[in-house]
Amino acid sequence: MKRFVTYLPLNDNDGNAFPQSVIDGIIEDLYTIFGGCTVGSVGTGYWKDGETLYVDKNISVTVAIDENSIELAKTKVIEYGNLLGQEAMYFELIDSNIEFLK
Repeated sequence: MKRFVTYLPLNDNDGNAFPQSVIDGIIEDLYTIFGGCTVGSVGTGYWKDGETLYVDKNISVTVAIDENSIELAKTKVIEYGNLLGQEAMYFELIDSNIEFLK
């Protein structure tokens, strides 16, 4: 299995908070499609594009996926970025030895 990490901004580029229902909808979409996800704590991301510095409060989201779901995961992260008005979205794909223990 693999896992991916992305960061969901909590505010738009003018500093206005996204409705919690929008963030909750993205999280629900992730666990519905991929069977689960882990939402991390609030952090601050810094991204410089040319001379423009973007500073975002965000939450990290980690999702376990199989090899066949990589392109779908990328497509979904792009979709969330478009929904949230982002220029780009962070996507980290990690090879993992994931086990679900019972």
